[in-house]
Amino acid sequence: MLVHRITEPTMWAPSWPASAFRLNETLLVPWKMLALAVHATALFTVTDYRDQLVDLAVFENASESDRRLERDSMNFALALTYIAVIVSTFALVSARTISFGSVNFLSAVGHSVSGILLLLVWLNDAHWARIWHVFFVFTMVPGIVELAAVLRVWIDGTYMW
Repeated sequence: MLVHRITEPTMWAPSWPASAFRLNETLLVPWKMLALAVHATALFTVTDYRDQLVDLAVFENASESDRRLERDSMNFALALTYIAVIVSTFALVSARTISFGSVNFLSAVGHSVSGILLLLVWLNDAHWARIWHVFFVFTMVPGIVELAAVLRVWIDGTYMW
């Protein structure tokens, strides 16, 4: 009887060993939240600084149409990045992809690296085309994977809990 009482689960028993095996919920989801915050902050900063980045990249004797073309290209890259961040935020807030560990890991790594690289573009006055490089590699790939996971959850009608 005594052995049964010791091994019987109780309300006051610590639950940390069980959460140690749920790394997705304990580590990846908070890391993804932090990475999204860093990426959004870097995106807001670069968006505010976008005119200076274009002016640094364009030659002094460039025409106004060249400046407009480069500014439009940078604005398009930033708009696509905003869309990817919004999709990832929706997937996180709605808990549609919270149980997909590989998707959360890929998204957390992508948003962390994107945020850091965008801040480096801003700090180092790098060429604005670097925003496209950051977008294609570290924002678009995790965004497409996350969108596919959200669509899978909606098509299957389950939340994968």
